[in-house]
Amino acid sequence: LDATDTGFIDAHNWLFTARGIPVVYYGSETGFMRSRAEHAGNRAYFGQERVNAAPQSPIFAPLQRIAKLRQATPALQRGLQVNERLQGNEAVFFRVLQHDDTLQTALVLLNKGDAAQTFEVSRYLQSGQWRDVLDGGTLTVKRTLKTEVPAHGVKVFVLDGEVKQAELKAQLDAAVADQQTRTRRLAH
Repeated sequence: LDATDTGFIDAHNWLFTARGIPVVYYGSETGFMRSRAEHAGNRAYFGQERVNAAPQSPIFAPLQRIAKLRQATPALQRGLQVNERLQGNEAVFFRVLQHDDTLQTALVLLNKGDAAQTFEVSRYLQSGQWRDVLDGGTLTVKRTLKTEVPAHGVKVFVLDGEVKQAELKAQLDAAVADQQTRTRRLAH
């Protein structure tokens, strides 16, 4: 990855909140051997000295924070993803897990810009008490959630309970139907 420290932070924020299994390559927690092609140095010995210094890297703490959040949030681990918007420096999407006793919706707001941005979300948003799982506190949401996301930052809000918002439910039903169709095709 040929990126600045904030580029690594942005990439990790995406990898640990978007659908899929996040993969962090050797040394990504410090930007080790950045912009080097595979087998052109990026497999160099990391060494104990670098391991000990890793926590001082500006990439390390944000990576640890977002990894712990994913570990503690079932919707980020296994939930379906419904994109509200992916444009410019903003990503807004929902991760929804409605399985057995786990009924959880995560709203993810990513800002890869160099300045803080105010995000306003109303599409697919269900009314209720949304918990700010990174910074603490709750927001009572009726129709719109409005919050500021720091530069190269992430905010994640979680709502526990069954999805009742009609548009979001329709998107989830379509995603499940699409997955079932793909599974049937593979089986034949």
